[in-house]
This record gives sequence, C-alpha cells and structure tokens, in this order.
Amino acid sequence: MNTQPKLRWGILGAARVNERLLPAIVEADNAELVAIASRRPGAAAETLAKYAPQQQNVRCYNNLEALLDDR
Repeated sequence: MNTQPKLRWGILGAARVNERLLPAIVEADNAELVAIASRRPGAAAETLAKYAPQQQNVRCYNNLEALLDDR
C-alpha cells in the first residue's frame, strides 16, 4: 500500500500535449488529476472527456485564473 501523498495536478490549457500527459497522470500511482482549465469555453471538459474519460470529480474551468485561485 502506498502511503505517500499524491501529487495533485491542475492542468493549464487544453492543448494537444494532453494526449500523452493526462493518461500518464491518471496511470501514475503517486498522482491525482484534480482540475483542467482553458480559455476556450468548454475546451477543458472536452479535453478531459477525450484523454481521461474515466476520471471522476475533476474540475473544469473556462478560464485560467479560476484554476489558479483553486486551493
């Protein structure tokens, strides 16, 4: 059992790099995807659905500042 805390990820942007980044975060035992933000309305949710659809409770923001303000 892994007792180390997980590194919590908030992704700024819905770029194509997420094609490799998001699945790697999801598969890592020591990582947790918690949020994605994009300046394009709806793009964060689309990116999540495309590259990490099995993730529950990931917050999606339509502006970068909202993610940066999220604890």
